[in-house]
Amino acid sequence: MAPAPSKANNTADAERVVLLGDLSVQLPKQRSKVVRIFTSSTFTDTSTERNALMRETYPRLKDYCKFNHGLEFQVIDMRWGVRDEATDDHMTGQLCMAEIAACQRLSVGPNFVTFLCQKYGYRPFPPKIENDEFKILRQTLVDNDKPMETLDTWFIRDDNCVPPLYVLQPISSKLPYFNRQDEPEKMKANQGEWWTTFELIQGQLRFAANEAEKQGLLTAEQARKYRISVTNDEVDHALSMVTSAIQEHCLCFIRKFSDLESKSETREASKFIDLQAGKVDTEAQELLSDLRDKKVAQVLPPSNIILTELGEWTKDGVSLENKKHREYIKGFLDTFYTRMVNMIDTGVFKEKLDSLEDPLHQEVLQHLSFCLTKCVGFQGRDDVIKKVEDYVLRRVKGDNGKGGVPMVLHGESGSGKTSIMAKCAALVKQSWLPAGSGTAMVLRFLGTSPNTSSIQRVLTTLCKQILQVYNEQDFQVPTEYNKLITAFSKVMKFATVEKPLVIFLDSLDQLSSEHGAHRMVWLPKVLPQYVALVVSTLPREHGILETVKERLPDSSPYIKVAPFSQEESTGILKTWLTSVKKNITSSQLELIDKAVAECSLPLFLKLVFDQATQWHSYHAMDRCILKTSIRDMINLIFGRLEEYHGQILVSRALAYITLSPTGLTETELEDLLSLDDDVLNDVYQFWMPPVRRIPPSLWTRVRNDISSYLVDRDADGVTVMYWYHRQFIETARQRYLHDANLKKKLHKNCAEYFEGTWSDGRKKPCRYSALQVERFGVPAEAEEDRKVSSQPLTFSGATGKAKANLNFNLRKLTQLPFHLTEAEDWDTLKTSALFNFDFLLCKVKALSMQDVLADFCNADEKTTDAEINILLGALRLSSSVISNDPDQLAPEVMGRLMNAANKFPRIKSLVDQANMRGSLSLPWLPVSTCLQPPGGMMLTSLEGHTEEVVSLAITSDSRLVLTGSRDNTARIWQIDNGTLVHTLTGHRETVYGVEIAPDDQSCVTYSHMGEYMKSGKVCVWNMETGDLIHRLKGHTGLSESNLAISVDGKYAVTGLRTKIDYDDPNEDTDYEEDEIISDSKRKHKAAKKKEFIMEREESEEEDWNEEEYDDESRHVVIIWNLETGKVMHWLNKHADDIMGVLTTEVDDRQVAISFSHDDVLILWDMLKGEPIREMQRQLFDKVALSQDRRLLAVHGTEVSLYSFPDLQHLGDSSNPESSSPVKAMYITRDNSRVISGGSSGHVKMFGTGQGTERTLLKLQDGFGGDGDVTCMAVTPNEMYVIAALNMSEAVVLNLETLAIEVKLPHILKATSVAVTPDGSKILTASEDKNVRVWDVGNIKNSTSTKEPELMISKHNGYTYEVVTLNTEDKVITTGDDGTIKLWDLKSGKLIKSLQDPMDGNCRAVAISSDDTFMVGSSNGWYVLSLPDFAVKGKFKEEWITPSHCVITPDNKKLVAGIGQPKWGIHIFHLESGQTQQIIKLNSCEFRMLRNGLFVNQYASSLYDPSGKTKILQLIDSRSGQVVSQLGHHDDVLSIAVSPDEKRLVAGCRDHDVHLWHLDSFSRITAMKGHTDRVTSTAFSPDGNLAASGADGGDVIIWDVQSHSLKHSIKQANESEVSSVIFSPDGRFLVSIGENDNYIQVWDTKTGKHVMRYHTYAKSRSIVMSAKCNTAVVMLQDGRVAFLKFSARFQSASTSNEQASNLITDVSMSTPSTMNQGKPKQKGLTERKSPPKPKSKTCQVL
Repeated sequence: MAPAPSKANNTADAERVVLLGDLSVQLPKQRSKVVRIFTSSTFTDTSTERNALMRETYPRLKDYCKFNHGLEFQVIDMRWGVRDEATDDHMTGQLCMAEIAACQRLSVGPNFVTFLCQKYGYRPFPPKIENDEFKILRQTLVDNDKPMETLDTWFIRDDNCVPPLYVLQPISSKLPYFNRQDEPEKMKANQGEWWTTFELIQGQLRFAANEAEKQGLLTAEQARKYRISVTNDEVDHALSMVTSAIQEHCLCFIRKFSDLESKSETREASKFIDLQAGKVDTEAQELLSDLRDKKVAQVLPPSNIILTELGEWTKDGVSLENKKHREYIKGFLDTFYTRMVNMIDTGVFKEKLDSLEDPLHQEVLQHLSFCLTKCVGFQGRDDVIKKVEDYVLRRVKGDNGKGGVPMVLHGESGSGKTSIMAKCAALVKQSWLPAGSGTAMVLRFLGTSPNTSSIQRVLTTLCKQILQVYNEQDFQVPTEYNKLITAFSKVMKFATVEKPLVIFLDSLDQLSSEHGAHRMVWLPKVLPQYVALVVSTLPREHGILETVKERLPDSSPYIKVAPFSQEESTGILKTWLTSVKKNITSSQLELIDKAVAECSLPLFLKLVFDQATQWHSYHAMDRCILKTSIRDMINLIFGRLEEYHGQILVSRALAYITLSPTGLTETELEDLLSLDDDVLNDVYQFWMPPVRRIPPSLWTRVRNDISSYLVDRDADGVTVMYWYHRQFIETARQRYLHDANLKKKLHKNCAEYFEGTWSDGRKKPCRYSALQVERFGVPAEAEEDRKVSSQPLTFSGATGKAKANLNFNLRKLTQLPFHLTEAEDWDTLKTSALFNFDFLLCKVKALSMQDVLADFCNADEKTTDAEINILLGALRLSSSVISNDPDQLAPEVMGRLMNAANKFPRIKSLVDQANMRGSLSLPWLPVSTCLQPPGGMMLTSLEGHTEEVVSLAITSDSRLVLTGSRDNTARIWQIDNGTLVHTLTGHRETVYGVEIAPDDQSCVTYSHMGEYMKSGKVCVWNMETGDLIHRLKGHTGLSESNLAISVDGKYAVTGLRTKIDYDDPNEDTDYEEDEIISDSKRKHKAAKKKEFIMEREESEEEDWNEEEYDDESRHVVIIWNLETGKVMHWLNKHADDIMGVLTTEVDDRQVAISFSHDDVLILWDMLKGEPIREMQRQLFDKVALSQDRRLLAVHGTEVSLYSFPDLQHLGDSSNPESSSPVKAMYITRDNSRVISGGSSGHVKMFGTGQGTERTLLKLQDGFGGDGDVTCMAVTPNEMYVIAALNMSEAVVLNLETLAIEVKLPHILKATSVAVTPDGSKILTASEDKNVRVWDVGNIKNSTSTKEPELMISKHNGYTYEVVTLNTEDKVITTGDDGTIKLWDLKSGKLIKSLQDPMDGNCRAVAISSDDTFMVGSSNGWYVLSLPDFAVKGKFKEEWITPSHCVITPDNKKLVAGIGQPKWGIHIFHLESGQTQQIIKLNSCEFRMLRNGLFVNQYASSLYDPSGKTKILQLIDSRSGQVVSQLGHHDDVLSIAVSPDEKRLVAGCRDHDVHLWHLDSFSRITAMKGHTDRVTSTAFSPDGNLAASGADGGDVIIWDVQSHSLKHSIKQANESEVSSVIFSPDGRFLVSIGENDNYIQVWDTKTGKHVMRYHTYAKSRSIVMSAKCNTAVVMLQDGRVAFLKFSARFQSASTSNEQASNLITDVSMSTPSTMNQGKPKQKGLTERKSPPKPKSKTCQVL
């Protein structure tokens, strides 16, 4: 036996004990999450007070505890709601004492309140009396000639108790109608008979006890229990069990009437004072006085005793009709509430001091405590425990330096795995290892808490605990799941011989499937030294055991936990019975033997034992029932519960517990039962409660009978109860939730509860029975307040370190959508959760975006609701952005769904809510749909690469995608939600190729297919962890071949070009010459030399030239072993560049196929490195192998077909008209057709001769002029071919017809395509840095010619210009779709669209000062009237096309900049179009001033020796003369003019910002602060501030008056700052990076960051409208974003506080549409220059 545990002395010791899992000492106290008080009172005289508490105060205390401390408040009042103190089983007293103990053990702060008035109360006799004591009492009665018949009838000896007990029989066993409320007359008679019997037995036993005490046969304590009342016993227990600070836990309320004793003759007085034969019971009053006035006063301080004198008593007792009594009740309730609150606050404070503060420590302590409970009564399993002990001891001692593997326990459900794991965990430090050893024992019972249900949380807490054990403070635990796997392996390596590590993980099958936990990739294959890991699982659940066996070697120690033998079972049961001082009869033992012969699983034995402990020796055998299976035994238990406590009550209580995915708190269950009228109508069939709630005692009694099958565990920050074993869950579901309609009804009740439908005084309708209507005069239908807990989204009063967690009502956030979905209450689900902005925002912040998406997916699976589907699509598109920044929820929802809001009312409501809430916390919000809306094929976009994405590979389970990019990284993403899993860094050049191993565990990335063909890096990575496994040595970086992985995943093969003895130096290659390569080179040289000598002898050539041989390139097939990372073979066979490789299997051999420009194809045995077969033909472009490995297709000038693997030529299939090189090729599953994608942009279908003619069958050349087919993929069902073309879209073709089904657009060229193996999604990569995920199932609903259902504000192509009209309520945009569009700034809606009048693309726009006309430039220039776009004139002259232009203030002339070849500035007469002046100056940008002068800027990306790029000219538009020149030391890159046109700032290449006077044309100063070239500048609307942005991403805000730096913002953007611009009111500064897909917003007062707005594309131009307080952003992909600044947003410094407040004050009602404010601030509109290679700057008009 393990030694008795000692106690930890202080907090540090307690933390050490918990972290080390030391179960050899006493564990510290677990932190409680409940305030639980037991109220003790007499039955009849305090009903008014107790009813008032139930009605008024307890609900307030529930809210106080929940809102302020995150605690549950529970009241145990065993007398409230009960009509009679007598119960059939006589167990009330025993139950009360158990509940008092539980309250003292669990409660924070107060735990006991007694109401002691003037009635001593019910004085029952003990229901169980020890044999010797009973004999003394009986003999005393015999000696005094008392009749024995009644006593002997009701008390029967039970020899199953050790020692034997005399047991009072249940009342109904003698009086069968005692509880039969359906037989009221018989019940009344039986009850009367019982009370007569009770008084007789009570008198006899009291007499006998007194006499026996006098004679010294009983002690005073033994005799006392026959005299005292239940209340006295409760108070004794409560006060005697408190060891310290009793004033913090107990209260006593005393109420007295001054004249009550004198009115004893009044019939009603018996309710308030003890009477006997119509007179005051003096003995009872003496006992009461002794208790109330002496004992309580001796123990409790005066401050904890509240005495009230009520004066004279009347027959109404305490009556609310009496004014004085009403005041008393009010004061009583106020005092009760105040005292409770003070005690709770004190308790919380002390609880924090006395218990472990760290949530991790609390979590670990919970598992250790559960471990000890599972060890109680543990018997047997010595063989299994010995094996585990041997394993643990071997591992902790180092295992002779060998790497170990985990031990796996497996067995059927109920076989006792958890108990074995618990026992072994306890024994580690109790007996296996020396006392005081430093061993750390880490234990988790999976599935028993939220932190052990998800593998991500499990690994997180494991890593954190291990790091604290080893005091490794510098190690950062990652949050990403895949990185956690790596971290888990790393932290285990901290184990040492002095401090080994033993880990137990019980019930792997209890892990959720989240993160693919059941694939078991997180389970280490090899353990570090000094580490033992023991896991357990069911044998078949989720296929875990089979997966583990595949993952771990055969030598892994697997232990099967088998059932007990019959002999073992019987022995264990006898031991258990002895431990609880129980015995059984021989007949009962026989019954047990028969049962265990059928089933001897430990869980079954536990159930048998529980039943046997309830058997009495006097029971007839027909009352001793056992079943022969676990399921039947559980049903037997449930049935007995229903029989005893009521079928409705038990079935609903257990159904609600089972219904919830995590369980329920006791408060939640009581509230739910109180809302269930089926339960209440059953409980209150024959009487009316003072408050329509379930009496607390009813559930208390049920739980007492089933407590051993329920466990308390943490969930959502509270303690919930749930079934302790899955067999109970399954049985309860089958028994109580098999009726689908009832199940929905109960889910609906749960949903209403968590929604708060009936809280805060809202009354729920109910129907009374006819009997109740008749008896109590109540209406048949009524409404009653059920006093259930409030359910806000947040608890604003939460305090303490865990405020962030406690602040949110996690129970509501998790439970409400679940129950509404299961109830199929779609309207409420949408109103209260899915389309409730506050709910969504709270859930994202409190939990995660994945939890929100899970709610939508669950609903979407159960209903075909268009609104849910649309919003789900929108949130998926936005998931990565919202996950990183939950405050982006509002702009993302609005930006995607503004147009959908016009069609769908729920979406409109959500958008309105987002607008209202978002305007408080964010500086601007979209006005119209400006982000990709849902509903089309695109599901999400994988954004993160910073350069072009060029390669894709997808895992076989369709879960992850591996991408390679020109940013020199590869990345692993989750396909479903777009989450970035890993960034793989290590390459220094483009990752042109990626491959994933067949088991999805590893991948290979390589760079050797680049255009320079010099990068030889080949890297092998762990897919799950992102760790580099190997760099494959030996590649020179010279190759055009792909890399392929063998079918078994063990080998990799590629081709390369090299020189034999030396190579060009290459810093980005892992070329190393190992022994295999050197040996291969030597052999090749020797073979070549021998061949040369033989040829020379025949031809008499010159001697062998060593240098010439060394200078020749060789073409090598290289094969690596992926497990070792070593070169296996270096194969010199090809004579020219190897163009590609394939892998396959032939006769169980791993085979590689290589083909080369030497016109040879070779089959290689990859293991032996030997050629199997060769084939020669003219030209190999591409090779494809059929899926059945029987047909090989080769493309050169035509498609040639060969049988495989014998390579017999079957024939050719050609296109007689033309032939072109092929980039991609695919053979259909039936081998009948070959699909090829060619360099001319053609997709062709050839017949193979197998059911088809060997010729060209189909041709798609509809995009032939758009470039090559660079990549091709086919869906698994062979319905579609997806082709990436050398253009900004991929195309989906019908495989049968090659007709275009749909085009998949990108901003730039599509580079690669792939299809998930499950055929559900298409992935396309592009030069625009993104990978887009498309829904294959939506192809039929999408076409390339039809606009999507949810429209978006955009041009179909690049955007060029955006200019606001001077009235600032409209804006004009142009794009390369040849259109000019006029938009309404307030709504973002398109007013008019015109095709360019000169059939070109309008690249420059100028607006007249009166907004009556505009000038556009495309193939010449033209004038359009506004707003109707009527053409007033078109002017075309060769080589004269304005690249930028402005209209003079008098609206008569156009100043235009002309580019190559006729550089210059032309001034045109607007009406005639005639050229009036030509100014011979280069120009790229103008700023027109109101005085007719304009500023000319010239910038060039090339060096300008003339120095023109350093000079700004001020030119008079009337005369064409240069008025002044502003010279700079270096190139001017950006300019801005102040609103009053008195100042100009210029950003220069020399890092300075130059400030000029425009009145005097003089330099004011050069403002210094930047460290790189200044690329953008702007003035604030009031001219007091300027801003500048530079290369490197820095932004500076300048004080123009003092010429000083106000705020310096380092790396405001990730790339060169192309634009800075102030908001119309000057409160914000917007900065845009040249290559960034987002916009930054800054507070100009504080310089603090306010918002990052995600645009999902580069921003090309931005302008501001002061009138509409709106920004208009033109994006590279053609979208036009209208973003309105919020007048309600206060400041950057208060935004976070406001965001918190808006969540705190949320209302569940759907907000109405908010009226948008229209500030009328006068400001300047800024615009950007026309598109050019360099970054653009904003321009002030």
